[in-house]
Amino acid sequence: MLATLGVAAAGLVLFTGDLLEGRLHERWRAERLSELSGLRAQLEGRLNGAINLTAGLVAHVAVHGGIGEEEFERLAAELMVERSLLRNITLAPGNVIGMVYPLRGNERAIGLDLLNHPVQGAATRRMLALNRPVLAGPVDLVQGGRALIHRVPIFLSPPDGPPRSGSYWGLMSTPIDFDGLLAQAGLTDPRLRFRIALRGVDGMGADGAVFWGDAALFDDRDAIALDIQVLNGSWRMAALPLDEPAVGNTVWAARAAAVLLVLVTLAMVLRLRSMDLRLTESEALHRELAEQIRDVLFRTDAAGRVIYLNPAWTQITGREVSTCLGYHWTELVEVEPGDGVRLRTAKLLSDARHDGGNTPALQNERVHLTDCDGTRRTLVVRAGVHRNPAGAVEGVVGIMVDISEQERLEARVRHLALHDSLTGLANRVLLASRFQQAAEFARRMGHRMAVLYLDLDGFKPINDGYGHETGDRVLCGIGERLQLSVRESDTVARVGGDEFVILLGQVLSVDDARAVALKVQDVLAPALVVGEQRFSVRASIGISVFPDHGGSLDELLRAADRAMYRVKSAAAGGHIGVIDA
Repeated sequence: MLATLGVAAAGLVLFTGDLLEGRLHERWRAERLSELSGLRAQLEGRLNGAINLTAGLVAHVAVHGGIGEEEFERLAAELMVERSLLRNITLAPGNVIGMVYPLRGNERAIGLDLLNHPVQGAATRRMLALNRPVLAGPVDLVQGGRALIHRVPIFLSPPDGPPRSGSYWGLMSTPIDFDGLLAQAGLTDPRLRFRIALRGVDGMGADGAVFWGDAALFDDRDAIALDIQVLNGSWRMAALPLDEPAVGNTVWAARAAAVLLVLVTLAMVLRLRSMDLRLTESEALHRELAEQIRDVLFRTDAAGRVIYLNPAWTQITGREVSTCLGYHWTELVEVEPGDGVRLRTAKLLSDARHDGGNTPALQNERVHLTDCDGTRRTLVVRAGVHRNPAGAVEGVVGIMVDISEQERLEARVRHLALHDSLTGLANRVLLASRFQQAAEFARRMGHRMAVLYLDLDGFKPINDGYGHETGDRVLCGIGERLQLSVRESDTVARVGGDEFVILLGQVLSVDDARAVALKVQDVLAPALVVGEQRFSVRASIGISVFPDHGGSLDELLRAADRAMYRVKSAAAGGHIGVIDA
């Protein structure tokens, strides 16, 4: 029984240690997943910023039926100043390159037939077949380095028809610096605590080829996998943490205690076994002596009744031992009257103590949720019930395991999946979900919704001149002000580096949306204070209305983006204006 209890106690200690180790591992994995979600958000944000940058140029060509070389160079130069990821901007009327900026170093591209080109023809035909923008690559460039090729078909916008419902004009092609994208997103940082690989050439996701990092990571069971949204496709990221979950001192202490328990139990069992053997040998020796001795030896129970007599009794009295057992010992001998032998014997026997033991029977039970000290907690209990030989329950032993921290970590992971890691605002995933719900309600009730697309003016000089940390604090301050300018039922989302979207769940007309935009201007007007610096950041805002300007979120975003770009272009990038799409 002692060995069983010792092993059970050791197992209980080991189980507690393993449970703690499991919780430590879960916490470590949740922290690493949180870091990777931040990297993914950086990668998606930087890439989307580069992709969306040229939307205004495409809209200009579509509305005006083309563009002159001088105007093209002016607009392209402005766009190239904003972001460093674009290698060049190319326009190809009828799929033949006619304009490229910068021209220097790219002269040979003029006159290139993209549709019939042996390398770029496949991607061009894919763009025409899908009738939408495509992201190809990464590919090796003749000029050196690697790039993602963003191709956008351009359809003309007739004055009497919907936007871009006219004939096909040609395409715009922009190489995006792939190595620069990885660097800006932090994937090449030497302090990164992961080995990372990417697959999904041409946005083919898990089915695409590996284009960066060690392909073996995708077969490693310990690697963490995440999907990255890139335009109309996706990439798959496999990341293997370089560190390992730290096993706390408590876990090692539990293991050491379990080993010690087993060793102590083994030593006690061996000692008791040795004592039992000696006792057995001693009893056999004493029985042999008792049966050989010529004097009478007897043994009684607690009540003084005889339970043993040696053979000398029969030799002396002539009476069989079996006929004398059960009598009080004073009834078998002669005692002088008044000697008090019975009283002294009764007192001696009443002072004796008799010990007994119970055998435990273990079983497991699970209990419901409970409150501890006013804090809501989730508890799991494993219990053992001890029963005596009569079957009555004597006690219960239980272990309570608090899994509240695990639930908080899971909630944190869910929050990171739906919110921007810097500002805490909704990301594109949450924005799309809330739009879908709001759109269904708007269709049933017959009211309108509005999308406000905001692009910050004057943010890049802050980011470049004062550093990314200051820029991040400015963005967080902008996000807080935007939240204060709308209703609780509306949604504020960050969709790019300095680009925000506000979804107004219910408006009567575009005038209501314009009123909110004006309120946003007022909220952003006061200078932002970061440390000892004061920054003035304003925004260009474009408005689109559901269902007037589109029935899907993508359509409304594109319409609002076009409106924002027209305002930004008309005001030379320094004026806050609002027009509807």
